Amino acid sequence: MNNRLEQIFRIISFYDDNRWESFHNYSMINFFRNDLSPDIKILTHWLCYIMDRQTPFLRIWDIGGFVISELIYEVKKQKSLDLLNPDYESSFLIRENNDKFCFISKSKAESNRILSNYEGIFEDGRVKFKSRFFPSDYIAILYTLVFLEEYGFSFSKFIKDVYCRHKDKDDFIKRILFSLSLLTYDEIGQTDSRKLVDFEENKRKAKERKNRMKEILFQPNRFNAKYNHFLKDQVFNRKRAWCSLRDFIKSPELKGYFQEALSEEGLTSSDFQKL
Repeated sequence: MNNRLEQIFRIISFYDDNRWESFHNYSMINFFRNDLSPDIKILTHWLCYIMDRQTPFLRIWDIGGFVISELIYEVKKQKSLDLLNPDYESSFLIRENNDKFCFISKSKAESNRILSNYEGIFEDGRVKFKSRFFPSDYIAILYTLVFLEEYGFSFSKFIKDVYCRHKDKDDFIKRILFSLSLLTYDEIGQTDSRKLVDFEENKRKAKERKNRMKEILFQPNRFNAKYNHFLKDQVFNRKRAWCSLRDFIKSPELKGYFQEALSEEGLTSSDFQKL
């Protein structure tokens, strides 16, 4: 039995090594500029994975990565959620002719080599992006940024906080995943474009949800109860969250950004050895 298990692990290890040893096996994100902070880069990756449903992944990384990275950059710079308000003059959310919504960049990108391969994504040189399940994806992004507002819109500060709470547990990786799920995915449900019109109502709901999630995250008894339920019924239903966390730990591109972002928050090489 032990020999069979060893053979299985060797096969898995072989596939795993081949998955990550080449950059050709990983899709690079088309950031809107090259000098972004590592925190912006990993948060862009996390938010892009929200929208990775029934949409070609290259569109997510190429077009979505450009728009979302600029959105995060401006939110952190202006420290304002109004950039997600469709009634705000400088919003990244616009209404299209069919009375539905999409994201749009502030920067013009006609000269972007990657985006030049796509048709129908430019409006006066700015880049439009819409995922397959856009209304729900938008709400998940809003909920995430509303929560991160308490961390100065720093994704790595949130991850450090979660890591420090659970690093002494044998299953701390799963606990981080559960915490990230609370940050972004819990209580999202389905919605439609008509509900995106009332930004103040959506923000109010996001803040109420944030308070519920904080009670779980910061109260050990509640956390453990919800976490045990998560392990039993939901741990394998968070594919996109697992994929993003996997990339932070293993991918040639994201691992560097991830460690650099957490180093800026005070984590050390001994912490990264655990990860």
